[in-house]
Amino acid sequence: MTDLHEAVRALAHEEFARSRDLLVAIVAEHPTWADAWALLSGAHLAMAEVDAATAASERALTLAPDGFLPRMKAGELALRLGHVDVAEDQFLAAVRATEPDTADAAAARRALAIARRASRAGIVHRATLPRVGAALSRLARPLRSGWLLIRRMRRPRAASEAI
Repeated sequence: MTDLHEAVRALAHEEFARSRDLLVAIVAEHPTWADAWALLSGAHLAMAEVDAATAASERALTLAPDGFLPRMKAGELALRLGHVDVAEDQFLAAVRATEPDTADAAAARRALAIARRASRAGIVHRATLPRVGAALSRLARPLRSGWLLIRRMRRPRAASEAI
């Protein structure tokens, strides 16, 4: 367990190679420990070793399909690779894997919100929706001209015109 703490600490201090080496040793000793595989995926991703990160993430998900950490790391990997829909699914599964009102649940909900914002900001979403601003401005033009007409008709009369 001390090695895992040291590996997590190395990840936090951006000592990615050291963390990866520690995690490789941990998964060699404990090949069925899904959380260690998930953390190894994060270390590989931080070092831009995408194929190794994907393999480690898939191994973690195979070992613990309903695990919180494997789902979070798989969502992080998918989001960084631009697979926003997959990331949303993974983060939603991570939310479901936690107990309500815990730090893990809050982290999963924040990650899910980030993925959903990224999904709404994607080019596919923008391409399929009409340009709302342009549509509203086209609708507002006749209203503005009609409003000016009504304002002119209701304009207050001068004191000399009232008599």
